Amino acid sequence: FAGKSLTQVKEQIRATLHAQKEQQTIDDFLKQLRANASITVNANLLDVPEPSEADLRTYYQNNLDQFRDADRVRVEEIRAKAKDKADRALARIQAGEEFSQVAFETNEPSFTRNNDLIGRGTRGAAFDAQVFILSENEVSKVFQDGEAYLIVRVAEKRAGRVKAFDEVRASIATGRASSPSSTICSCTAA
Repeated sequence: FAGKSLTQVKEQIRATLHAQKEQQTIDDFLKQLRANASITVNANLLDVPEPSEADLRTYYQNNLDQFRDADRVRVEEIRAKAKDKADRALARIQAGEEFSQVAFETNEPSFTRNNDLIGRGTRGAAFDAQVFILSENEVSKVFQDGEAYLIVRVAEKRAGRVKAFDEVRASIATGRASSPSSTICSCTAA
C-alpha cells in the first residue's frame, strides 16, 4: 500500500472483500443448485400428433397468400445500349420483320437468352409495368430497364393462381407437425 492515502487503502480493501464475498455467494448458490435441481423431460411432448384434416384446411384458408403463384411470362427480348438502336429495331418489327431475326441482329453479343418463366416482381418495376400488360405474342414499346433499352415480345403468359389444397397438403402437414406449441423441457430448482 506504499504511496497510497488511507482513503485509497480502505477503498481497495473494501473492494477486495466485496469481490471475495460476491464470489463466495455465487459458489454457494451453484453448490445448492447442483444438490437440489432436477430436470424433467416430458417425452410425450416429443410425440407430436399429426394435424387433423380440419386443422390443415383451416391453416390453408387462413394463409392463402403463402400458396399463391405470381403472374409469369416467357419472353423474347431485344436489348440495346442505345435508345435509337432499340427504336430502329422496333420499327423493323412493326414493318413486319420477324422478332427473333431482329433480336439476333440487334442484341449485344454478350446477351444470353433466357427461356425461363419470369415471375412478376423478379425483374423490377419498369419491366413489370411494360410486360405484364401485354397479351401473348404482343410486342412492347421501347422501354428503359437499368442501363439498357428493351423491346419484349411475350411468348407465353400464365396468370397467377392460388395452388389447390391438394397440391400443398403435404407441405402444410409437414410444417404444422414440426412446430409443437408446448415446451419440451422444464427445469426447476428446489
